[in-house]
Amino acid sequence: MWGDHLWLELQFWLKDLGREAIVKIDANFDALPRWHDLKHFSQVVGVDFNDGPAHEDISKMIIFMAQNVLSRTNSELGYLLLCCTRCYVDLNIYAALEVHTEDTIAAGRDALSRFSTLMDLYIEKSQPETGKSWNFLKKHLLMHLFDNILAKGVTRNYNTKVNEKMHGPLRAIYLRWTNFRDVAPQILCYDHWQLTSTSIRDEIDDLDTYTDNLKAAIEPEATKNPEDVFSNQVEQIFNDLLLNNAIPLPNETRSRFQACDQITEFRYLRVNYELMVDWRLQQDLR
Repeated sequence: MWGDHLWLELQFWLKDLGREAIVKIDANFDALPRWHDLKHFSQVVGVDFNDGPAHEDISKMIIFMAQNVLSRTNSELGYLLLCCTRCYVDLNIYAALEVHTEDTIAAGRDALSRFSTLMDLYIEKSQPETGKSWNFLKKHLLMHLFDNILAKGVTRNYNTKVNEKMHGPLRAIYLRWTNFRDVAPQILCYDHWQLTSTSIRDEIDDLDTYTDNLKAAIEPEATKNPEDVFSNQVEQIFNDLLLNNAIPLPNETRSRFQACDQITEFRYLRVNYELMVDWRLQQDLR
């Protein structure tokens, strides 16, 4: 629903505003601070993403990235579609819950009702300009979403997210190794070769690890102090981080660390909280 429909429609209205709007959206995405378990994008408009998690992350961020671009004054229909997207994100949150109660089902139905009402209004107003047909199966299936959850369990039991990571390798095989005719046997053959080679590589790596551990147990310990080795690694990472991000070096010289130096955490927060999905204690780092 998002990647092939809502996102393409949003890009239509962004492109309708011109190059400046597209550049601003990409700049907003690039300026967004990196966050745990959230993909960072430097460019999104006009880029073909073929994995579901990337599209899901874009749908979560687009509201904040486009609120100063698709305004009510400069793009009435684009703004209306942005409102639809907000309702879609709310709906997607309830649809993805792994534990449901009567309250979450009721809240999910309410989110579905708001999304459907806004989408009907958007389709009615935008049809003359976009000419897009919204008569497709996935849109209709949303009407039965929470009935299906009550009948079959949470969506995790029957959605396709489990196989999303396979799309990239299979797509690469299709583009690079097939003749684009009768592709299924060809893809299966190359996929089998890939799985076999990966299995062989893993066994070789396991053997190398076992051999290294065996040598370490037999040979005398290295003369290097482990603390010195660690401080050298931290020193390398720290200096590379400054140089790669165009941050001036302190006193214009590379920093040197000693094993006795103390590292103080900066802007670091560990949060313990009760997850609303399954009421378990969770810990997050920021």
